[in-house]
This record gives sequence, structure tokens and C-alpha cells, in this order.
Amino acid sequence: MSRKSLAKEYQDMGMKYWKEGNYEEAWKNFDKALNFAGKDLTLMDFKAAAMCKLPAWRRNALEVSNEVIKNWPQSYKGYFRRASILSALKQYDMALTMIQRAVELGPTQAQNQTLYTTLQRLRSRIIVEKDNYDRAKAAKDEGERLRQEATREAARRSRVNYIQRLSPDVLLSIAEHGMADYPGFVSKMAGVCRLWRGILVNQKSLWNKLVLGKKRVMEKVKVYTERTEGLFMEIVITDAFDTSKTDEVVTAIRPFLKNVRRLDVTADSRTIETLLSRWKGRFRQLRDLHVELLPNSITEFRTPVMVNDVACGLLDTEARSLMHVQLNGISISQRKREALRIDTQGTVISKDDQAAELLDPVYWMQHPEHIASIRTLSLVHCVITSAWPDLSDLLRLTPQLTALSTQQTATYPMPEFTDWVKMWRVRGRNIVVPELQSYSACSYSNLIRFEDVSVPSLQHVDLWKASPFAVSGWFSARGLEAARSTLVSLDLGHCAVDQAELLSVLAKLPGLRFLNVSYCSVDNTFIEALERKGDATKDSLPNLVALSIAGNADITSGALRRLVLSRLPGGLKTTSSSSQPGIPSARSSAFRPTAPPTKASPFAPSRPKPATVIVTPIPQVSSTSIVQPFSSSRSSTLPALNWLCIDHCERIESEFPDLLRKKVRFVSHNLSAKPTDMRIRGKGRWAWDADFTGDCGRGESGCMLRRTPGTRDGWHVHHTCGIDDVSEEEPGWTKSQGTAPHMGSGGLRSAVSLGSWDD
Repeated sequence: MSRKSLAKEYQDMGMKYWKEGNYEEAWKNFDKALNFAGKDLTLMDFKAAAMCKLPAWRRNALEVSNEVIKNWPQSYKGYFRRASILSALKQYDMALTMIQRAVELGPTQAQNQTLYTTLQRLRSRIIVEKDNYDRAKAAKDEGERLRQEATREAARRSRVNYIQRLSPDVLLSIAEHGMADYPGFVSKMAGVCRLWRGILVNQKSLWNKLVLGKKRVMEKVKVYTERTEGLFMEIVITDAFDTSKTDEVVTAIRPFLKNVRRLDVTADSRTIETLLSRWKGRFRQLRDLHVELLPNSITEFRTPVMVNDVACGLLDTEARSLMHVQLNGISISQRKREALRIDTQGTVISKDDQAAELLDPVYWMQHPEHIASIRTLSLVHCVITSAWPDLSDLLRLTPQLTALSTQQTATYPMPEFTDWVKMWRVRGRNIVVPELQSYSACSYSNLIRFEDVSVPSLQHVDLWKASPFAVSGWFSARGLEAARSTLVSLDLGHCAVDQAELLSVLAKLPGLRFLNVSYCSVDNTFIEALERKGDATKDSLPNLVALSIAGNADITSGALRRLVLSRLPGGLKTTSSSSQPGIPSARSSAFRPTAPPTKASPFAPSRPKPATVIVTPIPQVSSTSIVQPFSSSRSSTLPALNWLCIDHCERIESEFPDLLRKKVRFVSHNLSAKPTDMRIRGKGRWAWDADFTGDCGRGESGCMLRRTPGTRDGWHVHHTCGIDDVSEEEPGWTKSQGTAPHMGSGGLRSAVSLGSWDD
């Protein structure tokens, strides 16, 4: 066969593969045809077109089209094919130039309509693709620009040290809040960077509280002394203090005690004795004093440490600022005046045998003015030896006392002064403590009788576990006469008192708002006595808002339900002693309200009124406890109960507390094996007098309970309802009573709805 025939055959095979879409075999056959036919414009154009269909061969196709243009520069085919290839390669600018050249060299519309249309169509497609490509590239470039800017910004931020961007005021505020509960917080902040260290180290007020624990006590004393120049305001020795360093620490701090305002020591007897002897008479500005003896680690027994006076002999002769004293495990004894003696008639005689009635044979303080400004006094596990059998004689020296607490404190009289005490009992004394507001005694042995001590401002009496004593006799004391009408809270938990006697005492306390009779063996009769009777002169405890009756197994749900309902603003609904004849009476459980009557349609015909509901008590309740009818329209000023503790009341049904919470803000019904005293007594986290209001709300958006920084057991309500919660009191042990109810029982605050349950 001739070369021309072979070229024709390969060309036909190439066209066949082209139609089948096998472009690789197509351009190979076109290439073979070129080997036999030589340089042929049509075959080279076919080869370039087939290669253009394959992305991997487009660069080769571009070379073929260049060769076509080189050999036939006046033919439009080379420019057309080159424009098509450049368009596939997204090189639209060059493709547009090539197609424009092809249009110039190609036939006109009159010469060949088909070829002209093909050239114009490619030209239009290139223009459109170029425009779309430019738009996409611009958008991509903008996105890339934004991404690059974000990357650069992230890199810049990563290089920025935000620690150094905090202002000194912010740093100092953070440090002051952190050190309230964590004394080492400032030291850790100072170690963050040089800038922080420079700001914090030079602020003396951050280093004037010296807390000594287990580690590096001497190093800490030296550093704090250097940074404060010895101007300590607070010194705290914790129970983890390294006792082997006692002598060194006491000696190192001794020159800098003049301006100390608060001393808190919790240690063993040896450490306390060493400290008190070395620091005797060194404090001139002391305001808060807390000394606590740790019990023996083996026997758990405390051997009280003997001190000279209530201030432990620490005060300078010019000291007048002591306000808060808390002693734990301390023994205090009145001292005798050596220049005086007592004759057989109980008269005090001086050494020159002259009567000295103005002088006492014993005294508490060599300088009584040291404790003249005391506001709070707490004695725990202490031993008191005095001429008088109680602390009434000490109250003469503390006219500004506002809170007195004695727990597990034993008082022993001096036998040699018995006649002198009897003489004064006959003559009578008139001791007035005008500002005493809170009195707590958890032991009968040190219970003040208030016969010769008048406390006109007394508001809170805490006699938890002070049994046994005659409650009516104690409250009838002359010194309590002025305070009975203004008493706010009374805690008689674990006291063996007669129920009838207790009710007679409560009738004389109209201002009482909190009452704790937990574990006092009261029953439904006591609860019924607190119900609203319909006569203002007979209503007992008209201002009661909080009641704790935990551990009283004889109290039932029915009596408690009637008490709660009777003190609601609407009171109990009028009930009838019998149902209407012919209509069955509806009955309800003593602890579950009956279903409300079905609402009548306004278009339905009238029907007779249903019978009134009779509340049927559970079988354990006597017939005398049935609700007596009275008018619900009668107005009353009795406040509703908003705090109720019924822990370990075995006859209270499990469903009843949930129903109570619809009417009472806080209800505690804890049946755990170990009772929580603070919950039962309405203190700490379960405080009955927490400042929740009706606007506080509930849940995450409502007001919440927070611990008060710098206090031992202080809690407060953090208001988010627009109520300012700013406390003007300074932190101290006296604020430990503050706070809020338990978050787990009844919520932070359940709104107290008006009216009564539907009967």
C-alpha cells in the first residue's frame, strides 16, 4: 500500500476513536497518519484537538498548535485550536487574543455561516469563562486575604502577653479577693511575672496578714517582715504549724506586735503557753483575739491552758481596742486581792481593819478597761473559776457586749467567797448590759440566771442542749422582763422542758420569729396551740415565721397542715360540721389536698352548690385536733411560715413535705442517720433569716447562695434581682451566723403563694 493510503487509513481509524470518545487512541492514530503523510494541516489540527481532550496532554497539544501557526500563519485553524487549548488551561487572556486573530483570518458570515458561527461561539465562551474566572479569583483572593489576616491576627495575639495588660488596680483587686480564703494566693500571683511581682511586692497591705502553717515558717516570717517593715495587721497560726519552730517564730515576731489588730492561734498547749508568755503585754491595737487549744491526738482530751485574764495577758497597759474574743480550751480564774480579807459577816476588810465595801476581794482584770469595749465573747471548752457561780460578775466589765456564747464551759465557784456572795445576793446587785443582743449557753452549769443582770436589748437566746432547767423560772427572771416582748429567736433544742410550761412562756413572747423545739418531746397539742384561733388576744406567737420541730415523733401531718394553713393570709376556709343531706361528703387525706371542684360553664344551667369539704384527720390524731370552723374573711396580721424543719419526724408522711413547699419557702425533711445540727438550728447555709425576697426568683437566673470570704462559716445571698448586697460589717467569727437556706431542700426560694390549699 502507498504511503497516502496508509495515512488515509490511520486518519479514518483516528476519527473512529474520536467518535467513540477514546481520545488517546485517536491522537496516536493521527500521529501515525502524519508519519506517512508528512506535515498536514488537517491531521495536525486533529491531533491537537484530541490531545486537548486529555488534561495530561494539553501542554503537548499547545506545542502542536504552535507548530501549525508557524507553518501556516495565514490559516485560522491554528489560532482557533490554540485558543481552545488555552481556554482549557484557563489562560483566558492569551486565548482571547488567539480567537480574535482566528476571527480576523477566518471566513466571514457571508462566506461560510457555519465556520463563522463556530468561531464566534468559541469567542463568546472564552469571554464568559474569563469573566467568571476573574470573579471567582477575586472572591478567592478576598477569602484568602481574610484568612491571611486572621492567621496574622492569631499569630499576633499569640505573641501578646495578656498577663501584662492587666492594670495595677485590677491586680490588687484580684489579690485582695483571693487572699481572703487562701493566704498564699498573693505569693503565687507574685511568681507569675516580673511586672506582677513589682506591683504586688511593693503593696504593703497585701503582706500584712502573716499566716504560719507547716512549711517554711521562718522564711515566711523574714520575707513578710521585710515587705511590710514589720507592720503586721493579722497573725494567724494554723493547726498545721511546725511546733519545732515555735521559739524561733515567737522571738522573731515579738518586736512587731504593737500594731497587730487580729491574732488567731490554733495550736497545742505547749505552743500556746510559749506564745502567751513571750508575747505578754505586747499588743496595743488588738481588736480580734482567737485562741484555740487542739485536743490530744490520742485521747481527744483537752487540758485547759491557764491564762491570767480574758485577754490572755496579751494587752499593753494602754490597749483599749479589744472587741472580739473567742477562747477554746482555756482556763480562767479570778484573782484575789492580797490586801483584802473577808470577815465572818461577809464584809470586805482592808489591811488596816477598815471596811472596804467599794472593793471586791477578787477581780477579773488588773486593767478592767482592757475589756470595756468587747462586743462579742465566746468561750468553748473553757474552765472558769470565780467567786460567783456564773459569768454575771464578768458582765459588769463589758458594758458594750452584744453577743455572749458559752459552749461546754464549766464554771466552778470559790468556796472561800461563799459568804461574800450570799451577802451580795441579799443586798442585790444591779448589773445592766444595755447592748447585749445574743446569748448562747449550751450547758446548764454556766447558765446565767439574769436575776441581777438586766439585758433590755436581748433578741436571740440559744439554749441548745442546756437541759435540764426550769424554762418558766428562767424566763421569769427580773433581768429578762424588758426583753421578753422584743425577743426574736429562741432555741431550746434537746432541752427537757414541760410542754404546758413552755406554752405559758411562749405566751409572753409576742415578738418571737424563730422557735426551735427540736427533740423536746412536744406533740400535736403544742402545734395546735400555735394555730390562729380567731382572737388576736389568744393567738400565740403572732410574728412566728420559722419553726424547727425536728425529732418529735408524736407530731403528725394533720396538725402541721392546719398550723401552716391557719397562718396564711387567707387562713383556713370555713368548714361545716356536717355535710348537706343527700349529698355525699368529699373527703381528703390529712396530708394531701382534695381535688378542686370542676369549673362550671357560664352557659350551663345553674346547679346546687356542692357540699363543703370536711378535713378528716389520720387515725393517730385525737378528736380534739379537728379543724374548728372560723370565718376566712377575717383579716389578720399574722405572717405566714416561710421556714420549717421537720427532720426525723417519723409520723410525717413522705408526700407531705412536697405539698408544704407550695406554701412554705423552705422545708427540711431529712431522715439521715446523722442529723445536721446547723440545719435543725436554722444557721449557716440553712439560716432562717436569710435575706431572700419575693423578687429573688429561682434557678440559674435567680439569686444564689455564696460563701462569705474570710469567715469561718459565713454565707450570704448574692442578689441578681437588683437588690444591693453590701455588708458593712468586718469579717470575723461573729458573722458565721449569716446566711442562706440549703439549696437542696426546697430550692433557694419558693414563692409563697397566698390563700390556702383547695379543701
